[in-house]
Amino acid sequence: MLQTLFFIPRHVFGLELFGFGLVLAIWLVGGVIVLVRQYRRLGWGPDVRGTLNVVLIAAVIVAFVLPMIGDTRGVPIQGYGTMLVVAVIAGTGLSAWRAWRMGVDPDVVISIAFWMFVGGILGGRVLYVGEYWRDYWQGFNVETLGRIARVWEGGLVIYGAVFGGVAAFVWFVWRRGLPGWALADIMTPGAALGLAIGRVGCFLNGCCYGGPTDVAWAVQFPEGTPPFERQVREGDLYLHGLKLEPDPLAAPVIVDVEPGSAAAAAGLRRGDRLLSVNDFKVTEGATALERLLRVRAGSELKLGVAGRPTAIAWTLPATRECSLAVHPAQLYSALDALLLSVFLLAYYPYRRRDGEVFAWALTLHPISRFMQEIVRVDEGVVLSTSLSISQVISLLLLVAAAGLWTYLRQRPRTSLLPVGVPAVPVGVPATG
Repeated sequence: MLQTLFFIPRHVFGLELFGFGLVLAIWLVGGVIVLVRQYRRLGWGPDVRGTLNVVLIAAVIVAFVLPMIGDTRGVPIQGYGTMLVVAVIAGTGLSAWRAWRMGVDPDVVISIAFWMFVGGILGGRVLYVGEYWRDYWQGFNVETLGRIARVWEGGLVIYGAVFGGVAAFVWFVWRRGLPGWALADIMTPGAALGLAIGRVGCFLNGCCYGGPTDVAWAVQFPEGTPPFERQVREGDLYLHGLKLEPDPLAAPVIVDVEPGSAAAAAGLRRGDRLLSVNDFKVTEGATALERLLRVRAGSELKLGVAGRPTAIAWTLPATRECSLAVHPAQLYSALDALLLSVFLLAYYPYRRRDGEVFAWALTLHPISRFMQEIVRVDEGVVLSTSLSISQVISLLLLVAAAGLWTYLRQRPRTSLLPVGVPAVPVGVPATG
């Protein structure tokens, strides 16, 4: 995994890049050129207004959001965020190309994809923050809002993104009077492709992880990632050679010391109670653990211990600690979504009614997602069941899929695409 790919410097040749700098100037010039070309070809209409919205929203992000990200090294390019952008480009590109082949203006699909992206980000983030609210809530203040807004660091629930994206799609086609089922069939394979690429971003970030395993293809995640921190909190893993009392509200007492570790060499013993971590006073296990998690490889660790006249200090090894081996659940999901995209593309020419390609996705993905949750451990059970929230949603979506298939079978066996062809005869593959 690779959470941060690289850093973009804030200045190049003495020029400010972000904020009201060089990047904003280049973006606005390019945006004006695209808008002028679209206006000459299409006139002032919804497509041009949609492009204008994209230009303005991105300009606001460059001018006001990017300057607040990063540190003295520059603006970090996160693996998760990068793969999210690649996913959007690839999925939209595939959908636009397929629309062009079917006689549909690709600009319409691009406009839909933009609003679906916005809706998907909002829906995915809302569901994620709602599920892990305790990790984000710091009171009604700027810090809480900032933690919620940091989408580029990971933290989207795919089902939330699906609901948000579908809601945006429905709103757009209803507002424009477009053939929704036909467009859904065009765009669903692209959405599946985007999901496959996005899951690679989950792997780089370390989220959406699986449980411990000894399979040959198991992976380990380094300190600072969700799998590592979960295993530390649950007492499955030593942190800097220590394990603390698992009750987060109890006193920060050491319950085990790793034999042969630097902590053992420093004289720490089972039963020692921590008073401070790097001069920060701790009274509860949760606080002590959070402070210990902030101390990374190569840094100095200084612990105040009850009954010891002076603090115990040592420098941590430069090598980063790693989690126990776990299932690469993110890659399972990526492969599953890629196979789904291929299947939907292969089935598209044989569809009998508009909406069938989308119905297949609504049927197959919940089944595979339900099974993937068996090896994933990042979501807890809900509703006093043994099921995760994603498994519950999967079952509800299967019910919805059954209803959709029932509805589609009552429709005539025709398709609105390709444009200009009123019907696709049953048993004859449609173009595309």
